[in-house]
Amino acid sequence: MMKEELKTEQIFERMTVPFNKAEWKALERSLLSEGCIYPIITWNGVILDGHKRYKICSLEEIDFGVKEMHFSSLEDAVLWVCRKRTHHLSKSRLIYKYLVGKWYTAGIIINRRKEFTFPEENSLSGGDMGKRKYRTSIEIGRELGLNHATIEQFKRIMIALDAIALKDPELFDLLMLGEYKASYEKIQEMSGRSQRHLQEERRRFQRQMKQKLSLEKAVPLRKDLGSDRLKTEEIPLSVGIKEMPIFDPDMELRGLALTLPTWMNALERARLKTDMGRASDLMKRQLADILNRFRQQIDQMMEVL
Repeated sequence: MMKEELKTEQIFERMTVPFNKAEWKALERSLLSEGCIYPIITWNGVILDGHKRYKICSLEEIDFGVKEMHFSSLEDAVLWVCRKRTHHLSKSRLIYKYLVGKWYTAGIIINRRKEFTFPEENSLSGGDMGKRKYRTSIEIGRELGLNHATIEQFKRIMIALDAIALKDPELFDLLMLGEYKASYEKIQEMSGRSQRHLQEERRRFQRQMKQKLSLEKAVPLRKDLGSDRLKTEEIPLSVGIKEMPIFDPDMELRGLALTLPTWMNALERARLKTDMGRASDLMKRQLADILNRFRQQIDQMMEVL
């Protein structure tokens, strides 16, 4: 078991199976009570599997093991991740379709590389030239029990999702979690929108979700009161509808005010304890990118305060 700084790359982070808040909490409780049982899988020091465990272990200072894999190329590493995860996922989930699309893209490159290296072993006769275009999708489809046309469709969805992720990572996460539901056609259409339009769409959706949640919390759960209690309890006439506990306009801001000091302390701790001269350029670039996005969110919040 060890504590060490590992590297992350976007291509593999996007391929992680998304967790909602309840699943994150469950994983956190498990790691705190039982420790990190399974090792973090890496390739050249980059995390392939175990992104969530690594984040929690790093934050909570939990020891973890590392298993380094050996692949000859990025595409081979991608293929390994996709094959490992798709066999444990429901085919209806968007992350499944995304992973199959990544698998197909990597498989095309790997097959082309094989054809170039061993042309006589991989040659196709003139009558089979039409099959060359679909060979990779047919191979994957056979393994997953899918039609080759479905595999090719998943590749188009994956490309559209990557385009969305580049412009608005938060919207990408909402799509992957299934909180923001969109058809294939809608995802394709959204991928062509500007960053500003995607951010506006995501903020509109988040406002709607907050309003819905607030309304649900405002509805008094009278059905939880027993029928006998309802009959015997005297309800004061002075208690009117206006006095019942309803929407708290400060709720979200209060939660933010309580959360942000924790992140401020984490930033200060990282700045004081990290030897920036020895830290990897990749990690510093990733953190700088996140902090820039965080600064944009702060600026937007300051404008409305």
